[in-house]
Amino acid sequence: MRLALLVCLSIVGSVSIFGATFTVNSTADALDAAGGNGVCETATGNGICTLRAAITEANVLAGDDIITLPAGIYTNTLVGEENSNRSGDLDINSNITINGAGSGTTFIQAAAAPGTASERVLQFLFPNITVVLNDVTIRNGREAVSLGGGVNVENFNQAVTFNNCVIRDNFSGFGGGGIALSGTRTASVALNNTIVTDNTVSGNNDRAPSPGGGGGILLNYGGTLTATNSTISNNTVTSSGSSSSLGGGIGSILGTVTLTNSTIIGNKATATAEARTYGGGISLLSGTVNIINSNIVKNAAWYAGGGVYNQEGTLNITNSTVSENSTDFGGGINVIAANTAATTTINNSAIVNNIASEYSDGGGIGNYSAGTANAVFNLNNSTVSGNTAGFGGGISNITIESGNAVINISFSTVAANSALSSNGGDGVGGGIYNEAQLGTGMSVVNLKNSVVANNIIGTFGFAPDIRGVITSQGYNLVERTGGGTFVTTIGDETGIDPSLGALGFNGGTTLNYLPNPGSPLIDRIPNGVNGCGGFDQRGVSRPTDSDHNGVAACEKGSTERASAPTAASVSVTGRILSGSGRGIINAVVVMTDPDGSTRFARTTTFGYYRFDDVQVGGTYIFTVSSKRYEFAAMVRTITEETSNLNFVAP
Repeated sequence: MRLALLVCLSIVGSVSIFGATFTVNSTADALDAAGGNGVCETATGNGICTLRAAITEANVLAGDDIITLPAGIYTNTLVGEENSNRSGDLDINSNITINGAGSGTTFIQAAAAPGTASERVLQFLFPNITVVLNDVTIRNGREAVSLGGGVNVENFNQAVTFNNCVIRDNFSGFGGGGIALSGTRTASVALNNTIVTDNTVSGNNDRAPSPGGGGGILLNYGGTLTATNSTISNNTVTSSGSSSSLGGGIGSILGTVTLTNSTIIGNKATATAEARTYGGGISLLSGTVNIINSNIVKNAAWYAGGGVYNQEGTLNITNSTVSENSTDFGGGINVIAANTAATTTINNSAIVNNIASEYSDGGGIGNYSAGTANAVFNLNNSTVSGNTAGFGGGISNITIESGNAVINISFSTVAANSALSSNGGDGVGGGIYNEAQLGTGMSVVNLKNSVVANNIIGTFGFAPDIRGVITSQGYNLVERTGGGTFVTTIGDETGIDPSLGALGFNGGTTLNYLPNPGSPLIDRIPNGVNGCGGFDQRGVSRPTDSDHNGVAACEKGSTERASAPTAASVSVTGRILSGSGRGIINAVVVMTDPDGSTRFARTTTFGYYRFDDVQVGGTYIFTVSSKRYEFAAMVRTITEETSNLNFVAP
């Protein structure tokens, strides 16, 4: 008899003082026969263990429990809404780890098709619990009158982690189409190698907690989200009525968000009637957002902040790209301070090819003080290029009342942006537009060691590079100053072409301009003067002896030309491809030189990478890091221009 019991437990569950382990063997949605007896089965002695039954057992038992979930489709078919895991969504109230067989084979869903369920997929209710989900897809949840269409995290000190998961095709009428952290400042969600995609928030937001939003993820008045090697894509929030919504991809109200090696792409914040939406990719209302080694690409908002919207919060962007986003105000990034300050710091990044409305401003960056508080924006070692708006194609800085709007630009390049208001030629400030509109507040742009050039405006406009007062802090090059005010000081130059090369990666992981040989930007800032030192946008040390006169100095702008190689140099280019031949975005290619030093290049949208100034005759090691694929290293002796050095995933 004892032997038989042990055999039964080994099949459907084993119990120890450290918790229980249950193996699900049925895709049915059926209740546990006797919760808390340590045996997962739907009827006494039948040995059938369902996912709901396993969760019920784990909720009751002490310890950290494990549920093994084989490949299959697990659909919540028991109809009803309660919080004891007897019907509707799956209620997890204890420390549980669920191990699936892979996000492409193990599916937990609220219904067989999107938009047809009556409740979400998963809910975490009790405080002080830790839950881990590995290798599963969570889909087809629907919450018409509550937060969290797919997953709801709603109590104190809950820590939920998703590893190698997909959260998709979920719906909420209020906020958090995929995931919601509902009103608790001590809850946390971690995404690792996880995709949150095609989730939706839509409804009359006058009825919702205001403001709602977060098509993919919503932090509703607190909480912490960390995403590493993850993708938030193609999520949508639609606002109707007279209310507003935040964040097509991620909406954060008083929360803390940290993205590392992640991509926010193709998300939308749209609106009907008089409603407005903010932050196509990410929106924060107070709180903090940190974006590191990541891409914010091709997102759109109905009103402000196509890529990122920062209202009265702290936004930090490092070694990242904000590209091809669109909206009315602040195509790439929109920052606004009303009665509480907003602070934004961008380091070693590229703000490129974003679009604001032809009737508005801030194609790349819009920084606004609209009340009594200050909006402070710091741009360091970065490139702003190819952005378009009616006014301030690259950067717009505006104060309206008594607060100050301040932008500090250091070692950066603002080039090839366009101000084309109504395409009628009356655009102003192709590069930088600075204005104090109504009240007593000051609108200040401080420019240091930087380049503003090659920007354009409409046919009948003026101030192609600047509009308004630009304050020099020394060693700048501003090509055309007509229509603006730029009083030169030590090291400044105006009226000359900077002779920039083509926009490209140039050995870095974010797009930048490398000065051509003989450029007037080269070696213009003496070593140790005006901040000359440290590293450029790509991580190359400053200063270098780029003009080969034996004295190292810094270039103006975001990148160093760098010293000439001791032998002839060439370029190495190629693509990183999936097994089907599709280019892989955001892979990092590492080239190790013969002396053991390394250089990095991040792949473009279609998988291309490039290294310049590679010395011929050396043997180099090339390796690739990608969140979803593994590649064998290559060893190559470079003797000439090298193209098509491609890596293909097995």
